[in-house]
Amino acid sequence: MDWIKARIRQVRLWLIAGGPRVGVVGYAGVLLVALLVQSWAGFQYAEWKLYDQSLRVLRHITHQPVANDVVIIAADEASFRAFDEPFALWHKRLGALVDAMVVAQPSVVGMDIVLPAKSFNAVVPDIDRSLMLPLLQARGKLKLVVAQTLDDDMQPRAIFPGFVALIGAQQLASAVVCFDEDSVVRRVMSAQCGGSGNHQGLAEKMAAELGVPARGQGLIDYRTGDAFTTVSMAQVLQWHAEGNVQKLRATFGGKPVLVGVVLPLEDRLRVPVALYAAEPGNTSVPGVMLHAQILRSALNNGYIQVVPRWVVSALTALVCLCWFGYGFKKNLAYWTLFAMLPAIGLYALWLGYALSPAALLLSAKLAYMARQGLESMRLSHQRARITHAFAGHVNP
Repeated sequence: MDWIKARIRQVRLWLIAGGPRVGVVGYAGVLLVALLVQSWAGFQYAEWKLYDQSLRVLRHITHQPVANDVVIIAADEASFRAFDEPFALWHKRLGALVDAMVVAQPSVVGMDIVLPAKSFNAVVPDIDRSLMLPLLQARGKLKLVVAQTLDDDMQPRAIFPGFVALIGAQQLASAVVCFDEDSVVRRVMSAQCGGSGNHQGLAEKMAAELGVPARGQGLIDYRTGDAFTTVSMAQVLQWHAEGNVQKLRATFGGKPVLVGVVLPLEDRLRVPVALYAAEPGNTSVPGVMLHAQILRSALNNGYIQVVPRWVVSALTALVCLCWFGYGFKKNLAYWTLFAMLPAIGLYALWLGYALSPAALLLSAKLAYMARQGLESMRLSHQRARITHAFAGHVNP
């Protein structure tokens, strides 16, 4: 124990003595600690929360509407009240919707309603035909992409072969999304988070149908567009039944359309910002709106790119230079940097790059406080030496 105390005292005296070696070793130690903290899962959680807040601020101060936005047809409460059949037997309703979209002439339709895995003719005679005939008549007239989920074995869930034959197996796309550790969806589905490299996501497939080149990987661009409004599926079918072609084409003509369930407690996903106009402030949104936001990203500015880890490490090494120097100029430089880092993060996000300032703020604070601690230790040591030297001569 005495040996340990002696070694600690030697190190303390070495730090107090100062010199180039102390500066270099102290800087290396601060940088190592900063990098280790950045790799800690708890810190990454905090970093994501700061990123989410930055998105909200940027969305508020730099409104970015889109020219040809996604239209959402909602299987909402009004539709469930209007239709007599249970949801699993909506074949006739979905068939009528396909007919309505052929008339409306949208640029592409994405069906975020999973079709049955088997025939229901044994339950309701000829019910499959009520959907298969519209699908047959829509071939060559409507660009249709249908969502497919996963089964218990994490394989693409089967869809009734009769529907697949009419839609085309190549028109099936994954409805699976990518969750971060805090259960918030920020990333586009990719092999990095369990996605299949040969099975495109629903929004990605719709963009491809419009001739948009693949955007690769990245973060969903939540900066773009207004909060979504919806058109009730019951309203669309009413327009179609009334023969209101003008209304159908004015609402959907030439636009990308997504069809999905919009209910208070069904198919909800957590996202960084509020996307549903009817629920301001609610970041738990219907899944169809998440796919719509991904499609917005693909059709407009592309995905937000995460700044590579080596760049963050290099910037960390730069801000850790706050370890060196002391006095008024050092304090002024530090507090100026500390105030600028959040603005730098916002500017990078505005340019389309995710650079959360949390890592750099932490590194700057760590380096500054470590240096302040060393200078305080030196001051205390000098005061103790003066007190000891003049003991009995002056009042310390």
